[in-house]
Order: sequence, then C-alpha cells, then structure tokens
Amino acid sequence: MIDYGIDTTKIYSDVIKIFTNIVIIRMMTIILMFFRFSANLSAKKFSQSKIDQLKPINFDTVIDVSYENVDIDLTEVTRNKEDKEIDFEKFTNGKIMIAWRSVTLFATTSIYEIRSANDIKPDSKLILRNLNGQFRFGTLNALMGPSGAGKTSLLKVLNGQMKTRLSVESKFFLTKYCPTRVCYLTQEVSGHLMPGLTALQSLIYASKLKNAFESSLVNHERIAVNLLNELGMADSADTFVQKCSGGERKRLALGLELTSLRMPNLICIDEPTSGLDSNSAEIVIACLRRVAQLHNLTIIASVHQPNIEVLMMFDQLYVLAKGGVCVYSGKPTNIRQYLSRISTDETIKNDEFPVEKLIKYSCLNHSNLFVQELAKNANEKILKENPDEDTVSVMDGIPTNMNRFSLRHSWFLIQRYFTYFKGYQWLPFSIFTIMLISQGNNLRSMFDEKIAQPSGCIDWDDDYNNTCNNNYNDNDVEKNEEMFDLKLNFVRNYSTLFTATLFLLLQTSFIFYNDIRYFWNEHRNGWYSAGVFYLTRIIIEWIQIMAVLAIFDYIIDIYEPIQSGMYFWQWFFHSMATISMQGAGYLLTIMANKDDFKTLAILLVGLGISNALLSNGGTPIRQLHYFYQFLSNISPLRFAIEALLLRLYGFGRCLPRQTPALLYKL
Repeated sequence: MIDYGIDTTKIYSDVIKIFTNIVIIRMMTIILMFFRFSANLSAKKFSQSKIDQLKPINFDTVIDVSYENVDIDLTEVTRNKEDKEIDFEKFTNGKIMIAWRSVTLFATTSIYEIRSANDIKPDSKLILRNLNGQFRFGTLNALMGPSGAGKTSLLKVLNGQMKTRLSVESKFFLTKYCPTRVCYLTQEVSGHLMPGLTALQSLIYASKLKNAFESSLVNHERIAVNLLNELGMADSADTFVQKCSGGERKRLALGLELTSLRMPNLICIDEPTSGLDSNSAEIVIACLRRVAQLHNLTIIASVHQPNIEVLMMFDQLYVLAKGGVCVYSGKPTNIRQYLSRISTDETIKNDEFPVEKLIKYSCLNHSNLFVQELAKNANEKILKENPDEDTVSVMDGIPTNMNRFSLRHSWFLIQRYFTYFKGYQWLPFSIFTIMLISQGNNLRSMFDEKIAQPSGCIDWDDDYNNTCNNNYNDNDVEKNEEMFDLKLNFVRNYSTLFTATLFLLLQTSFIFYNDIRYFWNEHRNGWYSAGVFYLTRIIIEWIQIMAVLAIFDYIIDIYEPIQSGMYFWQWFFHSMATISMQGAGYLLTIMANKDDFKTLAILLVGLGISNALLSNGGTPIRQLHYFYQFLSNISPLRFAIEALLLRLYGFGRCLPRQTPALLYKL
C-alpha cells in the first residue's frame, strides 16, 4: 500500500499529533491561568521605607509573642485560644491594622508603569482622589457612599487588587506586629458556596483546604461545628447551602474563610446586607461585629443605605462622596458634632438622624464647595494620627495571597467535587449524557450495519485489465454499491466523532464556566493554587469523558464482529479527540470574561465550525492551499478520523496487491 501513498504506520504519527495538540493546549491554558489569576504579576512598585525608620516592638508590658515559635496543639481543636494568643490580641486591640495615604485610583490601566496624581491629563478619569484613612484591630468598619462613589473600588484596593491603576503617590501601611492575611468576599455569595453541600460539609472541606499545610492533626469537624455556633447557624448544619436563607448564606460565606487556624485578619466584604430585609441585615452585621471582636479581626464592609440600627453597630464609618473623596471618617456617634462644626445649618443640631444629612451631602459631586470643605476637614482629622508607631510602609501595596501547589489540595478538591456532584451537579451532567446517548441511538438506527462489511479493496491489476479489455459485467453494480457503502461508512464515522466531541465540549465548557467562579474566589483568598485546580479538573473530567464515551461507543459500535478490537480503538480515538477539544474549551472559557456567557457561546460555536472545516471531513485538506493544510494541524478531529480509518481498513483488511479505496481517497 505504500506504493500507492498509503502508510498504515501514519496511525502512530496521528496519535502523536493528537497528544501534541493536547499538550500544547494544556500548556497554553496553564500559562493563561497564571497570567489571568496571579495578581502578583500586576503588582505596582511603591516607594519602600528605609530600614532605619522601622521601630522595634516594645513588649515590656506584655508577654513575648513569636508566631514562628508558637506551635498550636491541634490534637483536638476546639477553637480555645492559648494564653499567648489572648495576650497578643489584648496588646494589638485598638492599634492600627492598616492605613493609607494619598491614594488615587485611575479608571483605566495605562501603558506607563507609573502615573502621578500631580500630572493628570484632561482625558484621565479618576475613581478615587487623594484618600487617607486607617482601620484598627478588632473593629467592624463601614465604607459608605452613593452608587458610583468608589466603595467597591476602595475595598478592592485595600484587598491588594487594582495595583496597576494606582498613582505613584499612593502609600500603604500595615501592622508590624503580625503578618497581614487578606480576604475578600464578593457581593454575590453564590460564587463562594457550592450547591449540593450542606453548611457543615462546606465548612469541613474549607477547613481541609485551608489547613492542608498544618503539621499537626486538625479536627476539621470540630472547627466546623464551633463556627456554626459562632455564626448562629447550628440548626442549619445539615441544610443544603442553596436552601439556606439569604442572611445565613452571607454568614456562611464568612465562616468558610474563618476555618483556617491562621485566620485572615483583614477581611473586606462587598455589600453584606444587599438583598436582605432589615432584620436579616441586623443579624448579619451583629455577627460580623461579634466575629471581629472575638478574633481581633479588621473587617471592612461596604454598605448602601443602612438603617440607623445597623449603622450604629459599626465601630467606624468611612464615607465617600461622588468622585471618590472622603467626607467623613469616624464613629457614627460623632457625625452630629462633625457636621455642626463645619455647616452653618442650625437644623443639624436638632436633627434626630444626622447621618441622613451626611449621606445627602455625599450624593453631591466632589466639585461641590461644601463637599470639598468636608473632604478637607476629614483629611485633616485623619492625618493627625501618625501610623508609624504601629505600622510599616509596604513596598508593593497590600499583599496578595500566595498559593503553593499541593497534591493534598487536589485530593480534597476531588472529594469535595464528588460531594458536589452527588448533591447537585449530577442533573446537568445527566442531561448532557442522556442527550449524547440518545444521539448515539439515532446514529445507530440511521445507518445500516451492512455498511461496515465492505472492505473497499481495489485490485489494481484486475481493474487495469478490465479497463484495457473493456470487460464490464454485473460486478460493476456491486462495486458501485460497495463504494456507496464506503462513503456512508465515512459519513457515519465522521458524524459519530463530531457528535461525541461537540456534546462533551459543550458539557465540559459550560460546567467549567459555572465552576470557575468558585475557583476565582477561593484562589484569591489563598485556598489553593491555579495548578491544583486545573489538575483536579483534568482528573475528574477525563474520568467522566472516558466513562460516557465507553457507553456511547458501545451503542454505536458495528465493527467489533468484523474486526476484533475496533471497539477499543474507536473509544480511544474518540477520547483523545474529545480531551483535546475539552482543553480548547477550557482555554476559551478563561479567555471570556467570567460573567460573559454570550462571548463564550460564540467562541465555542467558532471552535466547532473551524474544527469541522479543517478536519478533512467535508473539505479535502490535501487539495487546499498550504496555509489551510498548516491550519488543519490544530484540528484534533482530522487526526482522529484519519487514525480511526487507518485502523479500520489498513491492517490486514486487503491482500498485499490491493489498496483500500477509502484510505486512497483520504
């Protein structure tokens, strides 16, 4: 057959090319995930404080605390604190945890590495303008202001995000008494809570993931139970998270982050009361205040139009006006005194709710003269407090969480996924699987099984003699029917391959699109690395793909009685092509914005069409331009269909002087 341009050993090169596709796509995906989800790559360099400016910690009046030397006994963790930990909390309580000076945030990124707030171009848009402030240990702090004032932006800045959009004058100070561990909770907590898990299960798996590097034995269930008691959710331990009330879901999202034995001590929460009634909002804020005081945490929450009862629960308010300027920073009880000193409005002294006046002023633009006066007084009051005594200036701004690769993380993620699958994910998975199997039945009934019998072998000597001697007989009709069956067989093989890869591409991509939000929130808060997440998805979905294709190929198989082993090879080539396409689907999912489903759908349709055009199915690749032949190398379907046909017709199907017609035309 080699004399006629048919090399059966090409099946091995086709398999190698499919594997090469898989490896290249996976590497591209890992690199993209690294750039997309690693905030450290976009870190902006700030000015570093000199070493001689650092002041030593004076522990004359407190017990000596060294976190490097403290070994927590985790034999039976009950959340009981040791004396050293209690003394340390007493020492730091009320001291400045985080401070910021001259923070200016641009609305867009720039090609320039450094931008100055003193050299703002006319077309530059600012979100935050020359902000100063500080928050302390063991306090619950509110970021307030109208929509568009920059609350969420400031919250993200204080959590270590948006570093490339800050001005060069922006400075940050962090406590020098302990490492700063940041945490960010989004407004929509559905991205933190996996459905199908109970509240107790969610906390247990969070504890396993966040405490994976602890050297001692950790009682994860005890940690989870104690946290449920702290959150006031003991009665909801066995309730699925999707069935919890809105307030319970907000509290549970916080509880997931508190399962770590080394709790985050700087927690930023975006709109914890959004979507809640007044009673539920009070319960959530009361829970936040209790947790902040109990564990000496600094909690910063953005709130929008809270009622008076909720407002008075905060230790400090930080109010922004439109345009991103601070008009008040202090206790809620001091608002009347603050406004009375600045405003000539006599009604403020008798106003029962002076905070409403403050909110009214904050709705004015930063260019308003009275807003400018409020901002000036707020900055003067803030700058009177010197953060140098309790903090140090940090070079790279607020630190982000570093995540190490760990196979233990991968094992815990696999365990959690199967719990998630059993409780929730089985339904969409089953729908796609049933659709694919139904389509397999349709393909099985659509084509007659006899099309698998013709070998399509051409004897060139006989054909040459018949042509020269004009010997035509009734066998020509049979040959025509045989060639027709071969064409149908090619169509059938291509249809089954394309159907399997398309269905599983859509299934894995849509599920990955839905699940990546959990990864993004957990990765940002330091639960595990991007590599761990990607490895876990590969293991889980490869198992699912191979299992589903084993059923699909068993249904459509008509070749095993004719050529032994064809069921396995059909399953093998289908699996390799689908795994390659799945990797491409992951790549497109990451490229699309996490909230842009339409873009993902368009990209997936484009991927399917391009693979169909370049797969040598409906288009003869060898007859096209060299550029298209080169592009066809990125289509795993092309090599899968070639390898499948080579295995079906190229190994002992024809005599030595015969050639398989289908392979010859391929």
